[in-house]
Amino acid sequence: MDSPLLVVKKGEPYKVNELINILKPEVLIGRISGDTLPDISFSNSAISRRHLLLKRKNDQFAIQDLDSKHGTRLNNLKLSPFQDYRIQHDDIITLCEGVVVFKLVFPRHTNINGEETTDALAPKEIPIIYFNNDRREFLINGKTLSLSGKDFDLLLLFYNNQSRAVSNDLIRITIWPERLDSEGTASDVGNNEINTLVYRLRRKLEPYGHLIVGLPRFGYMLDLDNKI
Repeated sequence: MDSPLLVVKKGEPYKVNELINILKPEVLIGRISGDTLPDISFSNSAISRRHLLLKRKNDQFAIQDLDSKHGTRLNNLKLSPFQDYRIQHDDIITLCEGVVVFKLVFPRHTNINGEETTDALAPKEIPIIYFNNDRREFLINGKTLSLSGKDFDLLLLFYNNQSRAVSNDLIRITIWPERLDSEGTASDVGNNEINTLVYRLRRKLEPYGHLIVGLPRFGYMLDLDNKI
């Protein structure tokens, strides 16, 4: 089975239908606070720091509510804490009675008849993105993209590393050089500040914002091979 994708339907700082690759056998979902650094973090204060665990064993997936304060639902079922619930393609997972909503989808999966099928998400066009170095401007499918400041700098960083992972540390150093400390790091730039800038850039790239893919606990990537 191919690696699944988490599709965010609702939940800041992510945009609607943002895709997150699920690559680890266990993924912690929650909220960043103190020493707690979830693999996938939502910013709403109603989300518990350690809210939900997504678990993979072979080709089976399950979720486990970690005794969160405001609870988790699988479709319409309220989950009991610390119990595994098997999830399948297109199941809807809701945190805090609708503060966060997402689902897990598989590029290829098997239906109840044992037949292989493809994801219901419709393929989207892959645009032609070109950077004109002489004019310092981006063109998408021949049309100039209006960008300035850090939005422009971030897209240029992704463009120069297209289809390669870009770490949050590299983003900090490249986009906020004015905040470098004596050791050459922009350590005072938090992940929420990076997430907000990425969110703003995605909005300006519509309808191609989905091509900037989040890599949990690492950074982002401009994925021009992503047709979902």
